[in-house]
Amino acid sequence: MDGIRKKAGTLHPVILSLDRSRQQPAGRQRVKALSLIARQAVKLSSQISALPLDVLKKNSAGAPQPSRGIYWSLAHKTEKVAGVVAAGPVGIDIEKIRTVHGGLFKRIADNSEWEIVGGKNTEALFRIWTAKEAVLKAEGRGLAGLALCRLTGVSGKTDLVLEYGGRHWTVVQRWIADGFIAALTIDSGQQVKWHIETIN
Repeated sequence: MDGIRKKAGTLHPVILSLDRSRQQPAGRQRVKALSLIARQAVKLSSQISALPLDVLKKNSAGAPQPSRGIYWSLAHKTEKVAGVVAAGPVGIDIEKIRTVHGGLFKRIADNSEWEIVGGKNTEALFRIWTAKEAVLKAEGRGLAGLALCRLTGVSGKTDLVLEYGGRHWTVVQRWIADGFIAALTIDSGQQVKWHIETIN
């Protein structure tokens, strides 16, 4: 009973916006620096949620491993990072809505999926993309599983419903300043309280 109540509680995803001084490294240095800052977001989520994490380990495929039954996920882009912890599998993603080449529309979704979100446009593409990424992270899969992850519906006004490997996932999304969108998997009954901060 306690485990069920804990799992159905409130998720506290943390989004950290980086000032320009944090965005200067290039190449691999930038990725490493952003990953470290994203881990700070995970730790903040852990503190806010009162779900303690011992260590943030990944398996050989690069998927985050639970620590003492606590799951975690992170995402990073040049200007923003995201992190979250939960009592069950969880995935988070963040992307900047921007112009992309036409071939990406075909790779991300098929015609039936585009109909669910009201047609092909750039914002819809990033909604589906971030939702699928969040689900694949919660499943412990990489982008190789993209073709098997399908958008199946909309729940409420904006939540997306996706299916992967016979399991249905609900994904909540949050539009953030500077043209970003974040996506987070949730379980039935879970609430979400977003924490968005700027770090210097």
